[in-house]
Amino acid sequence: MAEKSFSAVADIQGLAATLKLNIIGEARRKLDEYFDPKTTQYVLSETYDPESGSRGLMLEVHTNLSCKEAMAALEKFDDEYWLDVMPADTSIVVDVFPT
Repeated sequence: MAEKSFSAVADIQGLAATLKLNIIGEARRKLDEYFDPKTTQYVLSETYDPESGSRGLMLEVHTNLSCKEAMAALEKFDDEYWLDVMPADTSIVVDVFPT
């Protein structure tokens, strides 16, 4: 049986997208430790930087916490988890949106 080759650009892009979705899924589950899952909503959106032409993803955390509490929870998430696992190219951003 022949081994599958990832030499085609489409295969590489598909693999990269799958890896990003896995990272986002795990981050989403981990966020429930820092934000109340009963009152928090998560939105995944695409970002675009017109200066560099780069695209990325933003995982938005919509929470009913005060701005101060939300930022403290995000900082704790960053320090205890996200900074260790986020992609080196920073193509995935996690941010809070107090409601």
